[in-house]
Formats: sequence, structure tokens, C-alpha cells
Amino acid sequence: MKPVIALLGLLLLNGCTSDGSALWTQATAQSGQCPKLTSDQEFSLNLAQNMADEGRLHASLANLESLPDSLGEVRLRKARVLRLLGSN
Repeated sequence: MKPVIALLGLLLLNGCTSDGSALWTQATAQSGQCPKLTSDQEFSLNLAQNMADEGRLHASLANLESLPDSLGEVRLRKARVLRLLGSN
């Protein structure tokens, strides 16, 4: 039993020696800025916002799902729509 505890302790200490960088921070740290939206993506975002304003939250979410998650504005609007859907 003692060797198992010692092995688990070493594994835990090994995790503490990592540099702490997470996958989601690596993607944003490479460029330092959000990628520029194309005109089609901007149109889709505006359409999704209009749908959400009209109360068509599921349609808005479906529209946002077609856009890449690497865009910060897409993630923000998805979070807002999901929050509103959860409160109904």
C-alpha cells in the first residue's frame, strides 16, 4: 500500500511542475488579438442578434453554431443566448 501512495504522490507532484498553460490560453496567446470578422461572419452575427432580439433564441443559437468558436464575439453571443434559454 505504501508504494501505491508514494507513486500517487509523485504523480501529483509531477502535475504541480507543469508550466500551467492551458489549451484555451495557447490559442489566444499566439496572436494576441482576435481574428478579424469577414463580411459573411459579421452578417451572421447581426442576423443572430436580430433573431435573439425578436425572441427567436433557438434560431439565433443555430445561426451562431455555424460560426467558428475561435471568434470571441461568437462565444460571447452564444453564452448570452444559452443563458437566456436556460432561464425560460
